[in-house]
Amino acid sequence: GGLGVTDKLITCLMVEELCWGDAGIAIHIVASGLCAKAIEAMGTPEQNKRWLTPFCNPNNDAKMPHIGAFCLTEPGAGSNVTGMSTIARRDGKDWVLSGTKQFITNGGIADTYAVIAQTNPEAKTTSERVQGLAGFVVQKGAKGLTAGNDLIKWGVLATNTTEVHLDNVRIPAENKLGSDTTGGMMGVVATLEASRVMVASAALGIARAAHETAVAYAKTRVQKKPIIEFQAVGHKLADLETHIQAARGLVWKAAWMASNNVPFTRGEGSQAKLYCGEVAVQSCLDAIQIHGGYGFMKEYDCGRWLLDAIIFRIWEGTAEIQRNTIVRYLSQGGDGE
Repeated sequence: GGLGVTDKLITCLMVEELCWGDAGIAIHIVASGLCAKAIEAMGTPEQNKRWLTPFCNPNNDAKMPHIGAFCLTEPGAGSNVTGMSTIARRDGKDWVLSGTKQFITNGGIADTYAVIAQTNPEAKTTSERVQGLAGFVVQKGAKGLTAGNDLIKWGVLATNTTEVHLDNVRIPAENKLGSDTTGGMMGVVATLEASRVMVASAALGIARAAHETAVAYAKTRVQKKPIIEFQAVGHKLADLETHIQAARGLVWKAAWMASNNVPFTRGEGSQAKLYCGEVAVQSCLDAIQIHGGYGFMKEYDCGRWLLDAIIFRIWEGTAEIQRNTIVRYLSQGGDGE
């Protein structure tokens, strides 16, 4: 389940290698882990045993993995989760969910959906809206649960990305994650904190793929001598090598802290996610530049990597949101939340 691996550093290494090969396939796998992480972060021990077991040991067919989708983003609410309009209302022994989620990875193929919804639609203040957030588990086939068409994207083409529509989806009360005093916004925060390190690892894999290809090309492309020996090219590659190693250091530090339950005190997860996203895009741009005209041709992978890399400055919290998070830590004296 990707994010379910106890040692986050091992997970980071796995994700980096997968994205070195194909970011779309990797993100499809990581998204299931993100769903599982949301359940783990918000659920009770009994709920975790019930809902997480299929991710580790599918009951249907061992050859068919259990797929998850984390449903947070909406057409009108992305990083500002308190502005979401998906509503969960209590009706007797059930909860009824209504709303639309947007840009959901695995949205059209998931077996289990972890849905974040607002249980207090009348809330006026930010504090009330935060307290009203809750997580719910919705299973594939639930009446009123539908997915839109697979959205046409520029990059990460191997992922299934759709809208998810909840039209008065009725679920049992026990499908609400956590108790009345657990889950909710803190669970969302825990899920996003975990995802940032994994998303950073994914971006790092793309950066590495583009950089290694650029180095190999610069060694074999000859203009009287291998172009890597020209200072303009060599220095570009040297800078990228340094940036990639620095990015890996940020990822590994954040992963170690998460594995050892060391609280982030300076936005370490956001630092990793921010920097790796920036390095991935720059690595791809430089790879195209070093390849010259060939870098603009589809027979080379440079353009594909760039289109894959750009999304890492947007999803799971934009680059701007990561900067805001880091500044919040700093303004509070590095004492965390």
